[in-house]
Amino acid sequence: MGLSDQDIVALFGGHTLGRCHKDRSGFEGAWTSNPLIFDNSSSM
Repeated sequence: MGLSDQDIVALFGGHTLGRCHKDRSGFEGAWTSNPLIFDNSSSM
């Protein structure tokens, strides 16, 4: 895909912060139990 290490880290971080929207992904809710903390819990 031509992504750099920095691009990949940014994409994973985007899944840690914030939430999903049903109209865009089919899922509604946060990716993690605490979407206001930046950590690696979305990939565990």
